[in-house]
Amino acid sequence: MLAYDVFTDDAFSVAEMREMVDDLTYIPDELNRMGIFTADPIRTTTVMIGRSKESLTLVPITERGSQRTRLERDERNLIGLSTVALRQEDRINSQSLQNIAPEGTPYDAALSGALDEVEKRNRKMMRKLELTREFHRMAAIQGYVIDADGSISRDVYDDFGITRPAAVVINPALVEGNLRKAIYAGITRPLTETLNRSSRNAPRGIVALCGDDFFDALITAPEIRETYLNTAQAQDLRQGFVPYEAFNYAGVRWMNYRGTNDGTTIAIPTDECVFIPTGVEDMFAEFRSPGEDFAHINKPGAEFYSVVSPDNRINRTEYVDVTLDAYPLFVCLVLEGLLRGTLP
Repeated sequence: MLAYDVFTDDAFSVAEMREMVDDLTYIPDELNRMGIFTADPIRTTTVMIGRSKESLTLVPITERGSQRTRLERDERNLIGLSTVALRQEDRINSQSLQNIAPEGTPYDAALSGALDEVEKRNRKMMRKLELTREFHRMAAIQGYVIDADGSISRDVYDDFGITRPAAVVINPALVEGNLRKAIYAGITRPLTETLNRSSRNAPRGIVALCGDDFFDALITAPEIRETYLNTAQAQDLRQGFVPYEAFNYAGVRWMNYRGTNDGTTIAIPTDECVFIPTGVEDMFAEFRSPGEDFAHINKPGAEFYSVVSPDNRINRTEYVDVTLDAYPLFVCLVLEGLLRGTLP
């Protein structure tokens, strides 16, 4: 049973599987590449978040019998947010195993074939996982927490009694410096002042993820074209349509966000944009809970868990299961730092 036995090799240990999955190419995801979410491995499945002044704070986990965390007097709300379970499984059945190691195949060749098969299954599951994680990030930058099935489980604004700010109207038709002035007055200054008041560092930059119509209106705006006319970037404006490009203007990096091809699963509304301050300490968090195996209990959560499990039934060797699990929670801890823009 060479085709089955190779899956009990040390090459399929948890550590080796982690290294294999790490090498896989992720599906393109802008929010992930921006690096705005701080990874925070935790030992539990729930995170307690409290409202303090103008920001949300984590309630530290304490050992039994130790000093409890004393909440500040102006603390009004305390909520628990649970991580979600993103679990996938693929089965390599006996028919596939026959193709991996036909009769007479050397062990090393059979092992190589098994590794290739597992990598193929992991690659497919990892692409789905990354798409799902981007979906959760997109919800977080709008103040929501998403359930494993994609439905909104919490509106963090509502949880803490914070009024969701209205979208800032941006009119690309403004000229004579009024468009730049409107962006300064409605976006860059308010975000900087708000983050400073909440005891956070000022943003190092602001990125605007734009829907298609919003971005197209900007790149044809008279004031923006006039600004770039005599610069090195003027050539970019003359090139006409370039999908999913970006440019800097009025202290903001404007980016045409590319979501899923259906324009709805992961997308920015076509006539809107979402402003994201960058370089702000702990504004966005990705909490990672431990896996469900006994070996994971009370250990900091990993980004994901990849496991190969051969059929362990007595006198049965019919399949090998390949699983890929993750237990994340994506959340914004500084809701006042979120703003939306819209066309008139």
